[in-house]
Amino acid sequence: MKMKKILLAMSLAAVASVPAAASAADLTAAPDAEITLSTTVTRTVPNDEAVLTLAVTRQAQRAQGFGMKVLAHDPFWDEAYAKTHGITRAAPDEIFAECDVISLHLPLTPETENFIGAAELAKMKPDAILINTARGGLIDENALLDALEAGRLCGAGIDAFSSEPPKDARWFTLDNVVLGSHCAASTAGASRNMGRMATANLIHDLGL
Repeated sequence: MKMKKILLAMSLAAVASVPAAASAADLTAAPDAEITLSTTVTRTVPNDEAVLTLAVTRQAQRAQGFGMKVLAHDPFWDEAYAKTHGITRAAPDEIFAECDVISLHLPLTPETENFIGAAELAKMKPDAILINTARGGLIDENALLDALEAGRLCGAGIDAFSSEPPKDARWFTLDNVVLGSHCAASTAGASRNMGRMATANLIHDLGL
């Protein structure tokens, strides 16, 4: 039976993922397996577009390295870009219903608050995995916790919460969730580069 892995990402970023029940060796041994990665793209911050597009490209390449098919939804669809990087367009409802892995990468706005709620979770497959490394508030956390506790969702990887650190004690009792501290970008290299960029911007603005 073919496997399908779809990853939903919002805002020009995607995260590649290995199948929950398959290792890289499994993928090599089963070349006919169809694994799908999906990314939903919303371009709302033009100044960040180059960086975010790079993130999509790199993560799509990683996903394709595992034999994943990359799907995307973008209200400002760039067909040429998608074709160049092997990305296929899909609607969010299609992604919710078909995906094995869903990952969110979008800003928190009034329109995106609780983007994933009880209704969206109910559309997902019981062996699906939901990932949020973007912003707290994108997911109705009570609905997600209920789904995880009831076994209606295989698992979740959450790096951003509506309240940080999370206050609901249930997060720390579940064995089907991985929690992050929302500081993955705070590496030594990133900190150095931020300092250099700040200095370069100051020098430029002062006209020195």
